[in-house]
Order: sequence, then structure tokens, then C-alpha cells
Amino acid sequence: MIERATDLHSLIKNIHNIKLIGDDNPTITGITHDSRQVRYGNIFCAINGESFNGNEFISEAISNGAVAVLTERYHNFGIPTIITPNVRRAMGRLTAKFYDNPCNSMKVFGITGTKGKTTISYILYKSLNDSIGRVALSSTVGRYFGDYYEYSFRTTPESTILIPFIASALEKGSEYAVIEISSHGLAQDRVSGIELDIAIFTNLYPEHLEFHKDIERYFKAKSKILNIIKPGGKIIIDIDNQWSARLYNMAKGISHIKTIGVSSEPGTEVKMVIPSDEKSQKTIEITSDRYTISLRSPLMSAFNAENIGLSAIALIELGMDSNIVKEQIERAEAPPGRMEEIKLGQPFRVIIDYAHTPESLRFLLTELRHQIKKGRLITVFGATGLRFKSKRPVMGRIIAELSDRFIITTDDPYGEEPGKIAKDVLNGVDEKNRDKAETVLDRGEAIKKALTEARRGDMVVIAGKGHERFIVYDDKKVPFNDRDYAEKTIKEILNR
Repeated sequence: MIERATDLHSLIKNIHNIKLIGDDNPTITGITHDSRQVRYGNIFCAINGESFNGNEFISEAISNGAVAVLTERYHNFGIPTIITPNVRRAMGRLTAKFYDNPCNSMKVFGITGTKGKTTISYILYKSLNDSIGRVALSSTVGRYFGDYYEYSFRTTPESTILIPFIASALEKGSEYAVIEISSHGLAQDRVSGIELDIAIFTNLYPEHLEFHKDIERYFKAKSKILNIIKPGGKIIIDIDNQWSARLYNMAKGISHIKTIGVSSEPGTEVKMVIPSDEKSQKTIEITSDRYTISLRSPLMSAFNAENIGLSAIALIELGMDSNIVKEQIERAEAPPGRMEEIKLGQPFRVIIDYAHTPESLRFLLTELRHQIKKGRLITVFGATGLRFKSKRPVMGRIIAELSDRFIITTDDPYGEEPGKIAKDVLNGVDEKNRDKAETVLDRGEAIKKALTEARRGDMVVIAGKGHERFIVYDDKKVPFNDRDYAEKTIKEILNR
């Protein structure tokens, strides 16, 4: 990235809701929230977060070269201090200004909702990249631009990571950016400084309530996407979800609205028709008063049809010719770890998927159950630690009902004991299904056991982690990837 510098007084000019204490006007060379990443000339942003309080690291940041601090309360450290009631919000605005507001020079998509965000983001990225080129993607599966790839530990990173990434892509010729936006990212103002040309709202289901506390607050967090749409921008809403009507009413007068749905709800502008017969099940028809498109996609499934439809409408609303949209959608690929199939010549199917909630597991296993002509459905799954505790037995019951055999294992335990998590999952399995279940806490051994047991015609589903490359404990991250381990094991089986 091109090196940048500006003086502090110019940078903070016209940034609302901040107060500068101190007369010095140092040259600013960057902005960061991580004291370990501070370089000389940087502003250090002291975020009071869930796990750490950035105010405790101000001294370290100054030792590393910080020349100003952004914080909620004054500290007399002898350098200029910028006071604000919301550090993340001000941090995003300052970062955007420092990088010359890159979103203003690009067409930017933002996708939010409980289900479908990653798939839609990836379809848009691949479709634009293959047809136009020069597209930046920030999503759960990583940050992509050209040959550049960076693993992402969060769906939506802090603005001091996201905005420089977009600015770098713009400098290298990018005209488009696709951003997957989580409810945490919206609630915590991680997308402050981001502006969208086209927003997409997929749906809302009761998830992440350990953070949001209740579904109403979860919806309010999601609805904050309306605040970052550019003047004249658009929002595309899947009107079939029960929360969509509320968002639709909130969006009136804020942005242009395009609604899409399978049902004939009042206000549905774009209708999707999904054939129910098996022969046509990989085809959907999208109709509006301006066009009709018939799409056939290898990604088509009961829970992916609306993702494909929303992606197609977003590209058309961008101005892409419908014939090009059809061509791109029909060769779209699934994102890593989303219904990702491993094909190494083994006589059984192996699917890697990120499903880790009751709703996503039911959607996934129901769809795959329909695809099995003969043979068994063998599922490997482990629940996440420190969250979804009440849902663990529910997930155990769903897996038991839809699988012929399942192995309970470890996901990300964080600070919780893996055996306790597995027991919670097993508690949801009724007695008649207990003989299907086995607990193998070592995730690698659980995958190996499932693959070793698989016979011709079976399907092994490894669920919960998808693309992820680490198992996260309380004090460490252990490198591990489901696909890599499964491929290694399959090769060993085939070479016996």
C-alpha cells in the first residue's frame, strides 16, 4: 500500500463527536486498535472490548511509537488525546478519512442476515471477478483480492483492518468490494466508515443471543445496515422472512428497496419460482416486470435457492446484463467449507460444512438426506464452547433424527471442558437413537473413524467448522482444518 501521512488537526477536522486535548499537531502515519501493531506516527485507538480494555495498553502503544490516543476518557500521557463516547465509531470515521474514503470510489456490496451471507458474498465476488475482474472480498472465509488472501478470524474485522484492505484493493485497480457484515460488526460499529451501494438482507433467525440477549436486539443490530447505505443506494430484502416486513418499513425513505421472495407477499417485486419436481430441482425462475431469468446452478438446494436468487438480483441491480448474470451464476462455486465436497475417488461421498446451529444443521442434513439413494448418512459434529449451551441438546436431537450414525467430537471449546460440551449434545438424543451415537473428543480421530467406517454409497458429513483452520482453546489456537485432515485420511484409506 502507498505510504500515507497527514497532520492530526487536518485528520480530525469535521469528524463529529470528538474532542482533542493537547496542542501538538503531529504527523499521523496510520491508525490501529492493536498496541502490538503500533508504529511511529500512529494513532492508538483504545477500545474497551469484551476481552480486553485498550486503555490498559496505552503505555505500550506510546512506547511503540503512538503519537496520539483515541479513547473514551482522558489520560495524561503527554501526547494528544482524542476523547469520544464511541471509540469504534470515531475510529472508523478517522480511518476512512485517512485513506481518502475508499468506498466513495468503488461500488460496494454489503450482505447481512442470519443465513446465506457467506454464500452470497462469495457468489458475488466470483461472478464479478470472473466477468469484470478487480474485486475485493471480505468475508468469513477470508479476505481476497487478486492473488492476495488473508485468513479471517472474524466475519467482519475492525475498521482499522477492513478499510485499509479496501483502500489497498482500490489502489491496485479494484472497482468493486463485497463485504459480509455480521450482527456483531453492526452492533459494535466495526463498519463505521464503510458506505454501501447495494445492501442485502437475507433473513433473521434466533442466533447469537448470548451476545444480543434477545431476538429484538438482534434485529435492531441487523437493521443498522440501513445507516451505512449511500445516498441513492439500494437494499435488497428477502421478503419471505417474518422480520423482513419490519426492515422494509424502516427502509422506506432511506434507500431504494427491491424485494424478492418465493411467496406472493404484498410488495414482492421479484418473484422466485422453485420447481418441486426432482428433475427440475436445480433450476429457479426469477421474474419481475423488467425481465425473466431461468437459472440452473450446481449449488441449487432447498436452502441455497434464495441465496442464488438474491445474488442474481444484486448483480442485475448493479447494472449487469441479465445474460451475463445467468452465465456467471450458473458456473458459481460454493465458498470453502459450505457444502464442500471432497472427491478423491473414494466410493462414498464426503461433505464439509460450517453448519453449527440447530437451523443450519436441520437444513443441511435434510437436504443431504434427500440426496442419498442408498447407504448411510454419517455425521461428525461438535458444539462450540461458551455459547449456544441451551441449543446443544437440540442439535444432538436433530443430528440423531437425521443421521444413521453420528460421532460427537470437539469444535472450539474456548474455556470450556470438551467432555462437558459433548455430554450436553448427547443429552438431546433419546434412548432409541443412543446406539447411533459415539463420542470421540479428538476431532481428527473422530473424522478418521467416520471415514474408515464409511462404505460404498454412504455419505460422511463433517459439520461445524467448515473452512476454519484452527481449534480454539482458552489459551491457544491449534492448527486444524477439516478438509485437509479428511483428504489426508481418504488418501491413506485408498492406498491400503
